[in-house]
Amino acid sequence: MIRLSEWGTTLGTRNLGEKVRLCLLKEMERSQQPIEVSFKDVFMVSTSFADECFGKLIVAIGPQQFREVFSIVDLEDKMIKNVLNSTVKQRLALSKASQ
Repeated sequence: MIRLSEWGTTLGTRNLGEKVRLCLLKEMERSQQPIEVSFKDVFMVSTSFADECFGKLIVAIGPQQFREVFSIVDLEDKMIKNVLNSTVKQRLALSKASQ
């Protein structure tokens, strides 16, 4: 399990998002099992972090593989859910538009 709270309770920068994305990619290469990504004790996620971490990751590996490899857990906060969903949708739309 990857606990995002290890990087802080407020995840707000692109730099941090890149670090977490690279960690997720390394774990994906190592693990043969689905990987849980926990939002426990995370109280804020910025659009910059969400785009850099999850938006770019999903574009890189594809939405289908993301769903097969990663499981998002402990995500109760509706505002964080909305930030993640809207940011990933925007990144996917930008990716499709540039193809």
